[in-house]
Amino acid sequence: MAFKQLQITQLAAPGVSEALVVQSGSILTYAITVGAIGTSVVIRLEGALDATNYGSLRQDVPSSPTATGGDITISANGSYLYAVQGVALYARLRLVTITGGAPTVDCIIMAGEA
Repeated sequence: MAFKQLQITQLAAPGVSEALVVQSGSILTYAITVGAIGTSVVIRLEGALDATNYGSLRQDVPSSPTATGGDITISANGSYLYAVQGVALYARLRLVTITGGAPTVDCIIMAGEA
């Protein structure tokens, strides 16, 4: 199995990262590190078939950090790991909102491909 990865550093304002091009059906792992958090950040793991129309890849709701409709709220500095599998051909990270402070969000997106 081959792996592809994209390293995203210092997202500090709401917006999206560049995208990693992957094979359909890849297992995607997002390793997220948050630093200098004030109150919270909200992130979304996104995917698309056409590099234009992105949607949330995460529909399940973990107990902590909290997630609603695919959005994940993180309220403590630290490292967080999420894995999803889907039909997306493009994967990216969206920093949805920042509440308090001037946090930074780093991420590595890794795709396992056959």
